[in-house]
Amino acid sequence: IHLVRSGAQKTHFRFANGSEHLTHYQTEYGRIALRVVTNRLDADLNLAAIAGHVEIRYQLLMQDQLIGNYQIQLQFGA
Repeated sequence: IHLVRSGAQKTHFRFANGSEHLTHYQTEYGRIALRVVTNRLDADLNLAAIAGHVEIRYQLLMQDQLIGNYQIQLQFGA
């Protein structure tokens, strides 16, 4: 799963269960290197009904220092 954020701050996070992804956080002051560690990725999708839910739990690290633990939950339907 990819999460892309654009604007003054730009990010591109990639989530895969049990994996790490190196990325950058673009700010008006420059780029910051980040590591995204996916602790849990749970997805239940019903493509025929265009519905489902996604849960992601992950950590952000900068220079091997934990920035924080985060969680995203999405529920959607058409």
